[in-house]
Amino acid sequence: GARLAGTSAMIGALQRLRSEQGVPVNMPDSLTAFGINAGLKKGLAGLFMSHPPLEQRIEALRRRG
Repeated sequence: GARLAGTSAMIGALQRLRSEQGVPVNMPDSLTAFGINAGLKKGLAGLFMSHPPLEQRIEALRRRG
């Protein structure tokens, strides 16, 4: 994503996602069963995340320049 859109644009998009994480979402149980939810995964559940937490992704992009 950052290669196509640019690092700054990708950081902005991730920050927007992060700012909306606390917004409650009425998600059907059928979707939460697939692990689609707004909450952060911690502990053992975090091992199965397909992407690192947003803060780690933003920091990696900042270090990359």
